[in-house]
Amino acid sequence: MRTWLIAIIVVVALVAGIALGTIAIPTRTVTTTSTVKLVETRTVTETSMLTVTTAVTTTETLHKPIVVVVDARGSTLKLESTPKRVVALTPAIAEIVCMLDCSKLVGIVTPVTYPPELVEAVKEGRVEVVGSYWSPDAEKILALKPDLVIADLGVPKDIIVAGMLEQHGVKVLFVKGGKAATIDDVIRDVMLVASALNETSKAQEWKERLDSVVGMIAEKLEKTNVTKPSTLVVLGPPSWGLWVAGGGTFIDSLLEAAGGVNVAGKYHGWVQLSYEDVLKLNPSKVVITVMGGREEGLKCLEAWRKTPLNNTEAFRRGTVCVVTGPADDAIARPGPRIIDAIQILAYILHPDMFNPPTDYIGHIVCLKQP
Repeated sequence: MRTWLIAIIVVVALVAGIALGTIAIPTRTVTTTSTVKLVETRTVTETSMLTVTTAVTTTETLHKPIVVVVDARGSTLKLESTPKRVVALTPAIAEIVCMLDCSKLVGIVTPVTYPPELVEAVKEGRVEVVGSYWSPDAEKILALKPDLVIADLGVPKDIIVAGMLEQHGVKVLFVKGGKAATIDDVIRDVMLVASALNETSKAQEWKERLDSVVGMIAEKLEKTNVTKPSTLVVLGPPSWGLWVAGGGTFIDSLLEAAGGVNVAGKYHGWVQLSYEDVLKLNPSKVVITVMGGREEGLKCLEAWRKTPLNNTEAFRRGTVCVVTGPADDAIARPGPRIIDAIQILAYILHPDMFNPPTDYIGHIVCLKQP
């Protein structure tokens, strides 16, 4: 009650003072901070003698994603800025990133063999190794503070590590990678990474080169009307077992683009066959992929000659080739060098019509040189 009486007395005194012209009317400026991207000044006139000015200063930052992509898992990934610290969990992914902008890579897995600038960056310590292809190390990855990790849906450990990284707030983008079934799948992987890194123009240039090579080979084969040889692609030496590329692998798709027919196409994925199975298939060409150099390739070739594969048409005719080192990588990795892989295979399958890229000539060893 006393508060109300005081208020009434103050108002009466104020009005009386105004009437007598003895009280100065104050102007109040009230500053408030809110969260809208706006700076506004409002003037409200309550009487001809009293003005209240309110200054409203706002600063709202709306974090809108710069790009939204859906990865090979079907997961939606929102990126609020272009990634600058990228970790690649396979050599093929590292090659994709390097084709687009190698300076963004801060972490990779072994083996590190290509491109040369990446090999050099690892030697100089500018890019860290965070484990191997089959076993990336989550702690080493976290220590690099990446803003994007790119993983392979075909590598089981990548899926486990991705879950650990995402629990720490790290964004993980999955490509099909080892699960790529066609050349188109590899193209989609490249385009996906390019979208995430804001490098789509470079990816488009790469795709145009790929289309040009595939088109050139198809045109030559059509004009000459040559037979497409039945071909078997074998992984590694006999000590690994008889593992071959079946249907539903991107290598099956590479063979088709190079003008061959995958004799193991009725099998799905990478499959281990018996010698009896392969003797029934009786391929006219055999391509063996070998890690290592030319010497390892020659040893591998000799080892296979001592197996029942020596009774196939390909071994009898000498149309068996081993691809080693960079040629092996180009064929085995679902990345940008599939352009080279198609040309290498076209040379092996049709040596009278095509030549391999010059960088790979010393890495193709055949029983009977074309």
